[in-house]
Amino acid sequence: MSTPQSISLAASPALTAAPARRSLALDALRGWAILTMVLSGMVPDALPTWMHHAQVIHGKYNPAVPGITWVDLVFPFFLFAMGAAIPFALRRRIERGMTNLQAVATAFKRGFLLIIFAIFQHHVGPWSLQAKTGPGALPMILALAGFAVMFLVLVRMPDRIPTPLAWALRAVGWLGGALIVWGVYGKFDSENNIILWLLAQMAVFGSLAWLATRNSLTARLGILGFLMAIRLASNETGWVNWLSANTSIPGIFSMGPWGLLFIVIPGTIAGDLIQKWMRSSGRDEPASAVNAWSPTRLWIIALAMLGLNAAVLVGLAPAGVPDPALGILARWAPIATPIIIALTLAAGMLLAKPSSEAEKLLRTLFVWGTYWLVLGLLFEPYEGGIKKDSATMSYYFVTAGLALFMLISFMIIIDILGHRRWFAGLLVDNGQNPMIAYVGFAHLMFPIMVLVGAPALLDKMFDGPALGMTRAILQTLLLAVIVSGFTRAKIFWRS
Repeated sequence: MSTPQSISLAASPALTAAPARRSLALDALRGWAILTMVLSGMVPDALPTWMHHAQVIHGKYNPAVPGITWVDLVFPFFLFAMGAAIPFALRRRIERGMTNLQAVATAFKRGFLLIIFAIFQHHVGPWSLQAKTGPGALPMILALAGFAVMFLVLVRMPDRIPTPLAWALRAVGWLGGALIVWGVYGKFDSENNIILWLLAQMAVFGSLAWLATRNSLTARLGILGFLMAIRLASNETGWVNWLSANTSIPGIFSMGPWGLLFIVIPGTIAGDLIQKWMRSSGRDEPASAVNAWSPTRLWIIALAMLGLNAAVLVGLAPAGVPDPALGILARWAPIATPIIIALTLAAGMLLAKPSSEAEKLLRTLFVWGTYWLVLGLLFEPYEGGIKKDSATMSYYFVTAGLALFMLISFMIIIDILGHRRWFAGLLVDNGQNPMIAYVGFAHLMFPIMVLVGAPALLDKMFDGPALGMTRAILQTLLLAVIVSGFTRAKIFWRS
C-alpha cells in the first residue's frame, strides 16, 4: 500500500519526454463544481435547509449553526480542481524553457486578470445594473454588452487572426468595459464578485506554493504546517493576529482567505500524481486495457466514492437526531464520524492489491483522500463544528477529501472506462470552459430571457418550490448545453 510520504512528485527526464494528455476527469470535476455553483444560486428559498448553505436558515445567515450541505461543497470542489490543474499548466511551460521568474510573473498576471474579471463581473451583472439604473430593458442590454466585452478580453484568439488584430480586439474590449462601468456608475471602484476574488488569490498563491515545492512533497506539506500555525495563531492576540489584520489591500489582497490553500495545495498533490501517471503510461488507449480489476469492480468503486460523499453530507448535516434533554434536533456528527471512518476503510478494501499503473494511482489517490477526510473529521468538534461561513479547519480538510473521492469516481468513469457521453460529456465541456459557464446564465441567458418576456411565463409554469427546483435544473442544463457548444466550437475564455 502506498503511503503519502513515500510518493515522489519529481518528474524524471524519461517522464518529461513523454506526452502529457489532458485529464478529462479533472475537467469533469471542475464542470460539476461550476454547474452546481450556478444551480445553487437558483434554488427556491422555500425548499428545506439542506438545499441551501448550512449557515443560511430560511434566508437568514446564522454563523452559529454547524454543519454542511451539498451547496457547501461546490466552491471547495472548484478550488481543488484549480489546484490539481496547476501542475498541468506550469510544468509543461517550464519544460518548454520558461524560467521560474517567468512562471511567477505568469501566476501574477493570471491573478490580475481574475481580479479585473471579479470587479467587472460584479459591476455589469444584471442585478447590480438593475439596482443602479432601475428595471427595464436597459440593464439587460448592458449585461449582454458586458458579456461581449468579457468575450473580447478573455477569449483565446484563433491562430488565424493576426497578432495586431488580436491586440486591437482586446483593446476594444478593455475600452468598452471601462466605458460601461464609467457610464453607469460614474466611477471606478474595487467592489467585486467575492467568489472570483478568492479564486484570483488562490490562483496566485497556489501557483507560488507549487513552484517552490514542485519536486518535494515534504516541503509542500511543510507549507501546510506553516499555514496551519498562521491560521490558528491569527485567532489569538499577538503579532500574527496584528499582521493578519494590517496586511491587506482592499478589494485585492488580504490574509483572511489563506485558509483556502488547505484545499488548493492538496489539489496540487493530486494533480502531480495524475500527471505523472499520464506521462508514464505514454499511451492513448483507455487504461482499462491493462487493468486487472474488472469493469464491474471499477463501477462499484466509483459508486462507493459517490456514496462516501453522500454519507458525509448526511452525517455532518446541520441537524439530525432529536435530543430529548434539550427538546431540539442534535447533530449526527458525534455518531456519524466513526461510521464515516468505518465506511471509508471498507471502501478502501475495494482498492486492495492494485496491479496496473491506473489501479495504483486510484489506490494512492484514495489514501490521500482518506487522510484529508479523517484529518477533517478529527478537527470537526473544534471551532464549534464544521462550517463554511466562517470556514473551519474541519471544513477545509473534509471538503478536500470529498473532492478527491469525487475525482476518483470521474477518473474511473471517464479516463479509465472511457465513458464520455451525455452527462459526462457536458461536465467535461463545461469544465474546459469554466469562465463562460460561470457568467453564462447571468450575462447571456437571463438578459435574453428578460428581453423576450420569458420569466413571467416561467413563473406561472413552475409555480411552487418543487417546480421551481425543476426550473432551476432545466435552466442549468440549458446553460451546460450552451457552454458545451462554445467548447466544441473551440471557443475558450482564459485568464
